Amino acid sequence: IHEYEHVNSANGGFSITGGYVYRGPIEELQGSYFFADYVTNQIWSLDYDGETVSNFQNRTSAIRSSESIGSIASFGEDATGNLYVISLEGDVYRFEDVLEQIEIVDFGSTWKYLDDGSDQGTAWRDKEFDDTSWAEGPAELGYGDDPATTVSFGDSSSNKHPTTYFRHEFELDNLDDFSEFSVDVIRDDGAAVYLNGVEILRSNLAPNADFESLATASVGGSRESEPVTETFSKDLLVSGVNQLAVEIHQRTATSSDLRFDLQLNAILKEASVLTGDFNGDEILGVEDIDALLVAIRIPEQNLSFDLNDDEQLNT
Repeated sequence: IHEYEHVNSANGGFSITGGYVYRGPIEELQGSYFFADYVTNQIWSLDYDGETVSNFQNRTSAIRSSESIGSIASFGEDATGNLYVISLEGDVYRFEDVLEQIEIVDFGSTWKYLDDGSDQGTAWRDKEFDDTSWAEGPAELGYGDDPATTVSFGDSSSNKHPTTYFRHEFELDNLDDFSEFSVDVIRDDGAAVYLNGVEILRSNLAPNADFESLATASVGGSRESEPVTETFSKDLLVSGVNQLAVEIHQRTATSSDLRFDLQLNAILKEASVLTGDFNGDEILGVEDIDALLVAIRIPEQNLSFDLNDDEQLNT
């Protein structure tokens, strides 16, 4: 049904801990099968209809917990379908909620791409690189698997381009609203992803790979449509315009297909439980009073500042 690589990353591990179909009260999780890895402590879910795997997700960041869950040895459920995670560190956790995940860049987004077989070196990764002459089209991009946008492999089916380049610009104006970020990449065969010029994911590709380098492993079967996932630092993003750059490498010069799509995710910060904590720093201070005074002076009343629930902003 599903397999993952023996690597110490968000996409793999060394010892499967399975697993239950969730049938508890959290509606968005119902019907999904949950499993984990004992070594890497990753938690995943997938849907299975008896023939096909779909909706494969890394759930590690989105599962609400005040601390990381280590040494995941087993899962369990109670009579009402609540799902539990059992850790050999002596703790038992119950699924109570999942943090809200927002897709900043969706699968199927439009990408610029360069498929002419030219070696772009490293300059193409930079945020300020001029890609105005590149072609563009919606993902999934590739060839051989009926993609939304077909890219060229060159003039010879026995000597296809080893590398194809992709770029996508997006805006993010509310950076402080989010706590964690991750990227999901569908790739066939190898990939490296850069955000504002900094690498955030590498899969099936040597660290020093150049244009002529082939992927270190092939991707086939159901794994072609299953994304690999990596988290990255919020510090790599800026408020305003950001740039993603991706290189996809083939495993062989005669490979029958190429696939690429990407989704960029963000976890929304949990709302503060402190009444009057308007800036969300979990401290009641002068800055909160200043924010309240500003809100009172503005004609368009923002009732999120209405502490006594009288539907008015006043002193």
